[in-house]
Amino acid sequence: MLPQVKQSATVKIHEVKLRRKMKAESAVKTIIRNCLRQVQENKLAMQLRDNPEHIRQMHISLRRLLSALELFNEIAPLSTTLQTDLDNLSLKLGLARDWRVLSDSSLIEIEAIAPAELKISTLGKTALNITNKEEKNAYDAVSKNGFSQMMSALSNWLEQEKSAEPDNSHKNKKWSKKIPHLAKKILMRQQRHLLKIGNHLLKQDKDANPSENHKFRIAVKRSRYSCIFFRDLFPKKDMDRYLASLSALQDNLGVSNDAAVAEILLLDLIQDKPDHLASCNFSRGYVLSQSIPQQHKLRPLWKLYKHMNLPDLK
Repeated sequence: MLPQVKQSATVKIHEVKLRRKMKAESAVKTIIRNCLRQVQENKLAMQLRDNPEHIRQMHISLRRLLSALELFNEIAPLSTTLQTDLDNLSLKLGLARDWRVLSDSSLIEIEAIAPAELKISTLGKTALNITNKEEKNAYDAVSKNGFSQMMSALSNWLEQEKSAEPDNSHKNKKWSKKIPHLAKKILMRQQRHLLKIGNHLLKQDKDANPSENHKFRIAVKRSRYSCIFFRDLFPKKDMDRYLASLSALQDNLGVSNDAAVAEILLLDLIQDKPDHLASCNFSRGYVLSQSIPQQHKLRPLWKLYKHMNLPDLK
């Protein structure tokens, strides 16, 4: 039974415990069950509807679940319907989180330095109204029966995985492999992919566009999640150092992504409320200027990462 959630409590990551002698089937199910537990506990927190942080933590837990499902898609593919439902829910949660960052953080900073005639406070009220609407959509999406049905379907799918496979099937052989070598193979593949994207992105003289930065950030994030899932299989000191480098990259790219998202939201707001044109344009300039220092810091962070070796197995 899941624990009762106190008012305003937030639920963060539960550490995954893997053993070196685990077969892939047991390890994969352990990881995905761990992610599902985090999602379910965040649902309980969201039911209180008293803290926007609950939405952010639910979004993080859902992204973590999606990363795990994508990681093992080759040996445990998810149905198209379930994948679409999860993706749509993630979009709703992400949109609510993005508007909250804009209204509660960015526009408050901007109001403190903007000329009074721009009336940033009025823009902030408009943004807050949209934020409240998007957060209600997020709360409703998690509280409806469809969410519970989706979680039940995921649990049932996970328990039924492999059962219908003949013993000599290619998939069954992958399920039967020991997890350490499969984990190392997965991390090596992700590292090659990340190096390819990062080297292409950062060899350019000009700054990357938001779309390229987004792909890079997703690759970094997925690699970091995978390392966290598998960390028990590697020497702690080596993996902690590797994870620290990935975390620094993800934090840097996250600031740039927040600026790019804020600009999109402000452009959408102009379309809906053209009387906010001047205040929106001033705000767009501000959020983009805040990302420039991060772009300058990205190259040395990338140089540090790409000269690191993936940790060896214990």
